[in-house]
Amino acid sequence: MDSKINAYVLKIMILLYIIIFCLLGFFLIYDFQILWLCFMILFGSLGLLFYIIYQHYQKQMTYLIQQCESIIEDQSMSPMDGEGNISILSFQLSTLQKRYHALLQTMSQEQIKLKDYIENISHQLKTPMTSMRLNEEMLMECLQGQELSKVQHIYQQTLKIETLVNDLLTLALLDSHSIQFQFQLEDMTMMIEDIENDLDYLMTQHDVHIHLQTTIPNIMCDYKWFKEALINILKNCIEYSQHQTVDIHIDETETLIRIVIRDYGQGFSKEDLKHIFERFYRGQNKQKNGIGIGMAMVKEIVEAHHGSIHIYNQNGAVFEIYLPKIFAKKKL
Repeated sequence: MDSKINAYVLKIMILLYIIIFCLLGFFLIYDFQILWLCFMILFGSLGLLFYIIYQHYQKQMTYLIQQCESIIEDQSMSPMDGEGNISILSFQLSTLQKRYHALLQTMSQEQIKLKDYIENISHQLKTPMTSMRLNEEMLMECLQGQELSKVQHIYQQTLKIETLVNDLLTLALLDSHSIQFQFQLEDMTMMIEDIENDLDYLMTQHDVHIHLQTTIPNIMCDYKWFKEALINILKNCIEYSQHQTVDIHIDETETLIRIVIRDYGQGFSKEDLKHIFERFYRGQNKQKNGIGIGMAMVKEIVEAHHGSIHIYNQNGAVFEIYLPKIFAKKKL
């Protein structure tokens, strides 16, 4: 219904209102039955006209809602024909959809370029780092005494730099949304077994083992990256546990999956708890050899899984991760 038709309809409605009030006045004065009949007919016509207009606007609003959903879902949809305000709004939404789609394409292309750039930097850094590490390992086999001690110190610093480079590159990829997470149901028991194999050296060093208790066989996640997040948490727990066990408990509610990881160490100070997820925050423990990236990376990975992570003290440090059972649609 365009603007001209809207104007005509408005005039007809105003005219019907005037006639109805006039008939009502004549009926009250002269009490003619024919006036009452005319009044009822006109009143019914006005009601029918209201119903037709209401249905028309409902149809237009439904079309606008579908057009908004098409923008969200990145689907094509033609604007509404006509000259009224709703038709103009429909045309503007169509224009917004085209610009939004073009922006998404540009962002996607930029992300690909950034991903390639980061991967190139990673390759350029890892090659000399690997060469340095291998040469240092060869030197340690040949040297003795004070010279060996110096090379061992250099070797430890090389490993630290290598870890820092890898973590920084991972954070850069997460920040640029260049990682394409592959979400599927993963066996948590198998994942924890893989983590135990990866951390066997550290668990042996600290005489700690991992105890898993779960009522959920599978969790929707990206295996590689969620495993990386759990490894960073468990490294921290193993290093500072004052007990022979680090407990992992997994349960669920109607909408969420909860993963609780508990060590039995000294926990975190109140000041550390405020900043634990900040990058390069190393905490007040002077024995800490990390560089303050691990927990920041864990938070990034968990949030990329549409979840949240919390830390508190309760007979040691407790890490709680909450993940949704069903992932909501997420657009850039």
